Amino acid sequence: MITEDQLEQQCLGWFREGGWETVFGPDIAHDGATPERGARRLS
Repeated sequence: MITEDQLEQQCLGWFREGGWETVFGPDIAHDGATPERGARRLS
């Protein structure tokens, strides 16, 4: 049996191997250290 974290780490590894840069989600949140967007959007 594989855990959710093990699956996530495996997938992130595949992305990195493919040349993608991965980052920690809370760091890029609107109120994080290096936000990727200015505000939280709710639909």
